[in-house]
Amino acid sequence: MLEVLVKQEIGDITFNFEEIKDNLANQMELYKDATFSEDTKVQAKKEVAALRKMEKAIDSKRKEVKSKCLEPYKAFEEKCNELKELIQEPITLIDTQIKEFEKKRIEQKRMQIKKYFFEIFQGSSVMLEKVYNPKWENASFSMTKIQEEMEETAERIKKELDSIEAMNTDCTEQAKTIYYESLSVTDAISYITNYEKQKAKILANEQEKKALQERKKAQEPVREPVSEPIKVEDAPNDEELPFPQKNTKTVLYRVVATQEELKDVELAFTSIGIEFSRKDI
Repeated sequence: MLEVLVKQEIGDITFNFEEIKDNLANQMELYKDATFSEDTKVQAKKEVAALRKMEKAIDSKRKEVKSKCLEPYKAFEEKCNELKELIQEPITLIDTQIKEFEKKRIEQKRMQIKKYFFEIFQGSSVMLEKVYNPKWENASFSMTKIQEEMEETAERIKKELDSIEAMNTDCTEQAKTIYYESLSVTDAISYITNYEKQKAKILANEQEKKALQERKKAQEPVREPVSEPIKVEDAPNDEELPFPQKNTKTVLYRVVATQEELKDVELAFTSIGIEFSRKDI
């Protein structure tokens, strides 16, 4: 393996630090007890400007020295990046092939997983994505282990569906649909519980309403049926009868009776051959 050998001379930067520090310390001592008034405000501003100018001069020199120190480093960095590009080209080539191999391996494993799924969940409404475990795609996860997990899941689902069926509710199909969405028996049972509570509430309201109606009906006074007065049309005279009659007489009756009683009267008339006409009033 190639080793990067670097010959580096560490630059020692020297400057009149102590001289400047002592000089500044003496100057700054003068400002410790300095007080300014409205009359000396202009002078105060000049002092602040002079101090900031001094500070800026020191910082500018720092930046200048830093830039010169970094010049050899920048040249070194550019050369290192050039070497990295030479290495990156074969890395990309090899890595692309590795990823392609991995992609094919995962595709083949997914096909095997799908095959196991349809064998184990044959005839079930469970969808593959609901039981799929992304870890199954790992090379370290054997197909035997995957099959075992699928069988365990199928057994659990069967037991939970049986528990839903055992609740003997008329919303079983809706509850099973909810279960298939999340494979959570808790969600399904929660739906059934809420449904039964609502159903019981509706039935209770209906029974209370019915009982109230029955109480009101029991409190109402019993009324005798009132027969509607019936006005019978004037009977036809002898000349208007449909056939010649002997010893007949036309009379007018006013009859008050129920419909059933009127039927009996008319039947009696008909049975003895009496011609009559009727007009309700």
